[in-house]
Amino acid sequence: MKFYIIVVVLALFYVVDARFGQEEKPKEIKQLEKFKIPGKDESGELADINGFFGDMSGTITDCLLVNAPPCCVQHQCDKVLDVAFYIGHTLHKKDSQNKLIKMCQNLVMAEKNTPNDGQESTPCPFKPRHKQLDGFAKKIKQDPTDGPGKKMKPYKPLKKVDPVKNFKLNLHGKQIAPNCEDFPSRDSRDECPIKLHDVIILI
Repeated sequence: MKFYIIVVVLALFYVVDARFGQEEKPKEIKQLEKFKIPGKDESGELADINGFFGDMSGTITDCLLVNAPPCCVQHQCDKVLDVAFYIGHTLHKKDSQNKLIKMCQNLVMAEKNTPNDGQESTPCPFKPRHKQLDGFAKKIKQDPTDGPGKKMKPYKPLKKVDPVKNFKLNLHGKQIAPNCEDFPSRDSRDECPIKLHDVIILI
């Protein structure tokens, strides 16, 4: 009996803290997790790309939690689009590229958790590296609940750095994502690692 009570209390705590217990994760996260590039893969290149998408789906899930920074989802989607354009331009799979662009546009607008029901989250103020994501952060879906958070200011997360592992994808000795050399930051306040004289720095 005591064990049952403990389980119920822990379950209630999880729902209140994360609020994913009340609402489904965006369907695009599952789509990204299962996304596969069609075609034969003799070099193993597609397997690496498909694995990268699986990793990024988990990363973006973390970006929707309460204290993830406002630009966390947009940052990760910029990395996904780095790979999307590689797929479209180098592998000549435009259909897959376009599907990933649409997927990321929807993810940037996905509702982000806040501590109080009905409370809005703070949209990302930075421009994405990829123009295909322009304006979508301002259309972020907010909590529709009629709760105490309706009277509160938008929640500003405590963390300023993305609370996730910085996934990188290298193919044939070239870093494909994040690709800040071909797709640099478009806002001086944003951080984007680039190579300068073979040294990684932050701008």
